[in-house]
Amino acid sequence: MKVLQFTSKLHNGAGIAAVRLHEGLLRHGVESVFYFGTGTPERQATRKAFQRQGFVGDSVTRILTGLQARVQERGGYVNNPRWWVKARHLPESCDVVHIHSLIRWVDLESVFSVVPPHVPIVWSLHDFEPITGGCIYPGECGGLKSSCNNCPQLRPGFSWITRRNHRIKRALFSKRRINFVCNSTWTLEQASRASLLSLGASTSMINYGLDIEAYRPVDKETAKKALGLDTTLPVIGFASTDLSEKRKGFGVLQAALGRLGASNVMLLSFGGGKANAGLPNHVHLGPVYSIDLQRLFYSALDIFVTPSLVETFGNTAMEAMACGTPVVGYATSGLKDVVASGVTGLLQEPVGCETAIWQALRFLVGDPEARNRMGAAARLRVEQMFDVRLMAARYKDLYDHTVRA
Repeated sequence: MKVLQFTSKLHNGAGIAAVRLHEGLLRHGVESVFYFGTGTPERQATRKAFQRQGFVGDSVTRILTGLQARVQERGGYVNNPRWWVKARHLPESCDVVHIHSLIRWVDLESVFSVVPPHVPIVWSLHDFEPITGGCIYPGECGGLKSSCNNCPQLRPGFSWITRRNHRIKRALFSKRRINFVCNSTWTLEQASRASLLSLGASTSMINYGLDIEAYRPVDKETAKKALGLDTTLPVIGFASTDLSEKRKGFGVLQAALGRLGASNVMLLSFGGGKANAGLPNHVHLGPVYSIDLQRLFYSALDIFVTPSLVETFGNTAMEAMACGTPVVGYATSGLKDVVASGVTGLLQEPVGCETAIWQALRFLVGDPEARNRMGAAARLRVEQMFDVRLMAARYKDLYDHTVRA
């Protein structure tokens, strides 16, 4: 069994999950070869593909990305499946093509044209862009049920873009065997609303997983000292690819910590984007790609907070739990698959409420015994449910089934 994996970026949520699957498959005896668009490869059998490098390539990408942004509403996002970089041929022959993300990397129509008709396609839904007219999170919009008319994420007069994108995908999907995979129960529920999903050969749900040996608890005091932190203060953590992305809720956490008494706790964060929390005890590590450093980060925390308004799964919550740290967030979307509220952390309602996060933090900061109990339960839950070996085995079964079909 030989599988080609494709993802546009290595260091976003989709890329991280895809690389973990790739490594799990290699250990499971599957010949997995991983191709990506941007990022720094740190793993075996990862290769760049479909590149148009250099000043001209970067300039064209920036211009096209800027033009796309000009037709979007503030805070909106719509991706065009047609892109200026074309796939001329598959990098190598295979039994299965597994797509994770092609966004702003390579043209979708050209990819489909170079995959031989007998080769099945598996497409993991890390977000909803593959089955919409181009948006990542459709929210309550009902347009995806039909043909993505009147897109609220586009400025007035530009809804023809999502209708066209939807039409392109419908034509492609109707001619190929595509096996869609959702990463959580919530993602599966939301995706089932999309008319494009009905064109797939199958739809299934496989949770993310990680290497439970790489992400394992380190003694908290040892981890805090290694990072140069004050060991007398409770440490609260936050992480995101982009801290300034409103959906991730960093502003909510700032407000909640202000009410908690920011001088009585320490905030430790990592990720890209603006990180000025305006708090007296805030240490920001910047982007962190090293698993060893991430393990120290999560282990040093007394509480990890992920106040996202919506997540298809919740990679950072899973990582924190693997390192024995309880998680606070909202009772929403894919996080409900990851965190067992009251057992491995606290999922609060209503979603978006600053007071709800403050109340959870106040309780856990004041109860070290509860934190320790939840942290131990969190580690056990990851071992039982989110071991990368489980994810790899489930995908291998899916590949076998699609090849035989």
